[in-house]
Amino acid sequence: MRCYALVYNNEVHVLPSALCSTLPHPDHKQSISIKDTWIQSGDTAPAEPPKLPKPARKTTDMALVEGLIPSRTAENLFWLGSLLERSEDTSRLVRIFIDLFTEVSMYPDIKHRTTIQYMQQGLENQTLTFPYNQADMNSQTASNFEFKRLAVHCIKNPENSGSVFSNISSVCNFAMQVRELLSYDSLRIIENLESEQRRLDKFSPITPTHMFQSSLDRIIGLVMAFNGSVLDSMSNSNGFFMLEIGRKMERCLQLVAMIDTMLIDAMPEAEQHNMLESVLVTQVSSITHRRRYRVFQSIETGLELLLLDTEYPRSLAYQVEQLSALSKRLPQSTNKPSLLTALEKSLLKLKAECMLVERDEIAYVIENNKRLKLATMMRQVKAELMSFKEILHTQYFSHTKAAKQFNWSIKPEAQAEIQSEAGANI
Repeated sequence: MRCYALVYNNEVHVLPSALCSTLPHPDHKQSISIKDTWIQSGDTAPAEPPKLPKPARKTTDMALVEGLIPSRTAENLFWLGSLLERSEDTSRLVRIFIDLFTEVSMYPDIKHRTTIQYMQQGLENQTLTFPYNQADMNSQTASNFEFKRLAVHCIKNPENSGSVFSNISSVCNFAMQVRELLSYDSLRIIENLESEQRRLDKFSPITPTHMFQSSLDRIIGLVMAFNGSVLDSMSNSNGFFMLEIGRKMERCLQLVAMIDTMLIDAMPEAEQHNMLESVLVTQVSSITHRRRYRVFQSIETGLELLLLDTEYPRSLAYQVEQLSALSKRLPQSTNKPSLLTALEKSLLKLKAECMLVERDEIAYVIENNKRLKLATMMRQVKAELMSFKEILHTQYFSHTKAAKQFNWSIKPEAQAEIQSEAGANI
């Protein structure tokens, strides 16, 4: 039976006529009879529509189950947090660099120029920005480049992977990948970041420096607003801890790169104090350092605050503690809780580096004008951070199922027959 329907005024009407055909018998040659069929009355229709069986709760919508996120979503959240922190740090670093070279005419002393020179070399060699290369900073000869061109290169060059432009572009891309987890306010902030990115693309070496600073200030404010919006609206069980792991990892790498570039070399007291102040301002720790150490401030107190204080949110030890707490939310890869996983071992080594080091040694053990203990600590911390990152990617960011070997069950007689036939063919 074939029925017909009609669409009229956005409604579907089933026509009362149909075609019925009889199927022929396969053994007898007979014609197919086709007849018209009409529904003469609608009284036989059921009074109530049939009730469909209710599906089980577990099969209704797996997206409603809290805490279940795919590995791709987890990886996108990790990189979103990492690039948010990288964008904020790079913007603040370039803004401070612009402040320093614009004040050269007012403060032409050697300590001011030394700080600019170290920051210049760090930005050129990308030891202060991604990918945080560990370059040799022994060269103390002044170069003839233009500070402003370097600032423009660090702000708007899309080919520079550590530039502000590249970081914001990556933030927007990863935010779009996880937009179903973000609130409307968070997405609106991402749109404002895209507007700032288009504004950065119009900058040139002839642009006034105050426009650079204003744009960088807006970017820092938008990134901080996005972090606050996500903290206030995203469920912790829906992957917020992955975003936090990315932020803490990037903050550790940026802090290690800053100290390794700016504070390894021993300098006269005036130059050292000016260098330490620039590092503290970059790490948003200058006010805390002044209030905590009002009587005496030195490289020793600065390193204690930035590296060893477990209660200070910007210190390295605090980041390691947070990484240890956040990693407990990751799915456990072993059924034996008494055994440490590779991720836990890496975090334990990081924690030992921060807890067992002596404050006096990293500040005052100097050889060939370099703080050897501090350099060794930074090198080991960076190696463990990269190891932690690699383990995290290998264990939790694998988007394909493991290959399985199929064991074909062949009887011994058939297997021997196949081998004999193969030998005959050879």
